[in-house]
Amino acid sequence: MAVTTVACTHSSVKTPESPARAITSFSAAEWEQDLYRIDHEDLAHATAARIAGLQHLRDTNPYTRFAALYTVALTAVPGPTMQALRTAVRASDTSERLLAAVALLVRGEKAAIPVLIETLDSSQYLEFHDPPQQAWDYARSILLTYTTQDFGLRKASTLAAARRAQRAWIAWWKAHASSIHWDATSHQYSG
Repeated sequence: MAVTTVACTHSSVKTPESPARAITSFSAAEWEQDLYRIDHEDLAHATAARIAGLQHLRDTNPYTRFAALYTVALTAVPGPTMQALRTAVRASDTSERLLAAVALLVRGEKAAIPVLIETLDSSQYLEFHDPPQQAWDYARSILLTYTTQDFGLRKASTLAAARRAQRAWIAWWKAHASSIHWDATSHQYSG
């Protein structure tokens, strides 16, 4: 197999010749370098990366499955990859669910917002995140970044505070879901 060495902030990363190999070689031990390798392959070969990602989304190996979803999230375009993300927001794995939700959210799909609101009560730590971050805190930062709402979430520094704010977020979503829209200029949801 031909490899290329790519400079990375952490170390040198060997890049395999195909997106499929980048996905299937993903490991917990070297996840930062592996994600960098996937990023490199996705940028260089987006169509091949999309195909490889879709092919491995149901893999029984959770690392391969996460790498496949990460690839799909990076390369999604209208069609099968977007549908795969819509399915993944219902995954049992919190890290996978949030990855899919954020990928949909930044592409203007407001249906991902309830997934983030629901996660405001999750104490689970996200996989492959440095520094380690709890799911509620990640969902908090995404909601605050991509909406014009707060409901006490900006000041929430604990899971208990996020859970208190969650009630207001749920009420807001129920009351305004139909009028919320993506503003491509500000990269936020409003309404």
